[in-house]
Amino acid sequence: MSEECASPREFDLSSQRSMIMRRYRPSPGTAGWIAVGVAVAIAEIADSRTMSAAFRDAMEDPVAGPAICIGYGILTAHLFGMLPQKYDPIHLFAIHTFARGRTEHC
Repeated sequence: MSEECASPREFDLSSQRSMIMRRYRPSPGTAGWIAVGVAVAIAEIADSRTMSAAFRDAMEDPVAGPAICIGYGILTAHLFGMLPQKYDPIHLFAIHTFARGRTEHC
């Protein structure tokens, strides 16, 4: 066997890696969380304040504060499954906006 040819072990590992990479497709939910993570990282790098500090500053605003508090409460209830789907505004928005052709909701 010449030095240019890959050994059987190297070939197997390479083909397995490429097969795994071809097969992996993140679900829409996973892709969404990846996007959120990237957005948070970019925001943390781009601004001199942390997102936590910006959140606390916004909470002190007389108009934005209550709106942020309500939005944060709804988001938390949605993520922890505290709301039935038929009352969950985030779920309802997603169904009516993105899942028009689907029938397996609610």
